[in-house]
Amino acid sequence: MRRLKRDGLHVHAAGSYSDRRYWGEGRTQLLNRAKILLNLPRHSGLLADLRLILGMATGALVISEPVYLPDPYLPGKHYVEAPTEEMAETSQLYLADEEARRRITDAGYTFVTEELTWKNSFADLLSLAAERLPEAAGRR
Repeated sequence: MRRLKRDGLHVHAAGSYSDRRYWGEGRTQLLNRAKILLNLPRHSGLLADLRLILGMATGALVISEPVYLPDPYLPGKHYVEAPTEEMAETSQLYLADEEARRRITDAGYTFVTEELTWKNSFADLLSLAAERLPEAAGRR
C-alpha cells in the first residue's frame, strides 16, 4: 500500500472480517463507486475467487498480482495482472484509457453474471455425473 501511494496512486483500503460496514450492501455501494479493485492476496499467486467475482460483478476493473492457475478467469480478458511493482503504473494506464478499461470490465461482468452462474455450474456437474454414472455402474 505504501509503495502504491508513493508511486502516485490514490489507494483506499477498506473492510475487514471484523468491520461489518463493508459487508453486504455497504460493500456493494463501495465497489459500485470504485473504478479499480486491486487484488493483493496474502500469499503470492493465490486466487481470491470471491474478490474477483465481487469486483467484476460491480463493474470495477480488477487488477491483480499474477495468479497461479487463474482458471476459469482469463487475464487480459476478465481482469488484468500486474506485479506489485507495476501495479500503480498499470492502474494509471487503465484510469486514463476508459475504452480499454470498459472492454475488460464488460467482459468480466458478462462472464460472472452470465457464464459463471450457479445454474451453469450445476448443469456442468450434472453432465459430468451423467457421463461417469455408466462408467461407475460397469465396475460393480
